[in-house]
Amino acid sequence: MKKMFLRVLAFAFDMFFVSAIVYGLSNISFLNPNKGEITQYYQELEEIKNEYDDIESKMDEYLLDNVIDATEYGEIRDNYHFFVNDFYDIEQGETFDDDTKNNLVNSIEDSYNTYTKEYNYNINKLNVESGIVTLIVYILYFGVLEWYLKGQTIFKKLFRLRTISLDGKDIPLWKFIIKGILITEAIFTILNIIF
Repeated sequence: MKKMFLRVLAFAFDMFFVSAIVYGLSNISFLNPNKGEITQYYQELEEIKNEYDDIESKMDEYLLDNVIDATEYGEIRDNYHFFVNDFYDIEQGETFDDDTKNNLVNSIEDSYNTYTKEYNYNINKLNVESGIVTLIVYILYFGVLEWYLKGQTIFKKLFRLRTISLDGKDIPLWKFIIKGILITEAIFTILNIIF
């Protein structure tokens, strides 16, 4: 039981250490040339989320009397830039029915989902270089380094642990690389880069 705890602890420290390396490398501009653009997308995505949460909470108030008057429309235009287009079919001051109300609520939700998908796609597309750096660091640390140190990473060495084969033979490099890819979920990084 103690050995298992030490293995989990060593793995957690290894992951933290490698994550710190990846984070440091991702701040180097030539390794992550799109960092500024990615940051801008994240900020806009946060703004969209805040607008959506706010407008969702205000919809009951806006739709209470089945009329959106000029004051409400002005508030929508000024405060909800990402969702103002959803209100273009609504005439100011005219009474609308339940179908129109449901269509408006669904339109706002669809707009939010569309923005979220589009922004996340763009962020992932711009993160390809960072994903490649992450993958290389994981393979070097959990594959090559562990093979070179005869089954140990830095924290396995600290906790006096080692990966060994059942038959006592040396483990080939390719097995360490595959193990490194599987235990660090680098396969998701690979799929993200491809798609």
